[in-house]
Amino acid sequence: MEGTTLFGVHKEAKVFIQDGADEAEQRSLSLKSLYSEETARRIVAAHEELKPMKSSLEKIVEMGENALKTGQGAASLQIASQAGTLTHLAGMFPTAQEGFDQALAILKSGSAYDSLMNWIKDANHCH
Repeated sequence: MEGTTLFGVHKEAKVFIQDGADEAEQRSLSLKSLYSEETARRIVAAHEELKPMKSSLEKIVEMGENALKTGQGAASLQIASQAGTLTHLAGMFPTAQEGFDQALAILKSGSAYDSLMNWIKDANHCH
């Protein structure tokens, strides 16, 4: 579900990027400027599918786990859009679309779920 560090799909967002001592650069972000028309349509459709759902811990876990295991469902598109936007802003990908495509491929491979489960297992063994 949405929080303050996530890019919203329903309106333009402004972010400020500062690298070192340089002046902060203001960037305006919108789905249309970040993603292809088809990807933007898919992200909006996923958002609309999720919007009427009653939020519960069980539902969020179920949808998130499915997204991390299979890359399927509305949650996977929301995760990939956040990853695409944030990795682009961090300079990891020239475009948000490339970050989105890579994130969705990782989700579909199931490796994101495996990595998370291994991290949890390792964290629990440290205590």
